[in-house]
Amino acid sequence: MVQENKSLIYGLGLNPSVVGQLSTFFIQLKDIDGENVEGYSRTVSAIVDPESENEMKVIGTRVLDKVGLYKISITLNRSGEHDMLLLYCNVPLNSSRQIKKVVYAGRLLMSMSMIVIFNKCLLL
Repeated sequence: MVQENKSLIYGLGLNPSVVGQLSTFFIQLKDIDGENVEGYSRTVSAIVDPESENEMKVIGTRVLDKVGLYKISITLNRSGEHDMLLLYCNVPLNSSRQIKKVVYAGRLLMSMSMIVIFNKCLLL
């Protein structure tokens, strides 16, 4: 049986991102003893900005059978702080605590930009 306060939520998609950037994180369902639990298909989801006019629900996809590992992939198109409520079978995970997702309007990292000049590539 899945314990909502034992399940593990992790991944780079929980870090701040930029508008329009795909963010991916994982949910590992756990039981009362902290052991992996097999979930049911399409039962893990995230609700972004619950109870607001911009509410959005994202269904998780199963990554590995028999171990209850799910992937949530989301692209947010508004900057700011967004609350995410994670659910298993419509029961909140993380003891009903929402997770904050920060999304920036955008920024350019010049150190990662390239200029192409006459078939030559120069790193700035």
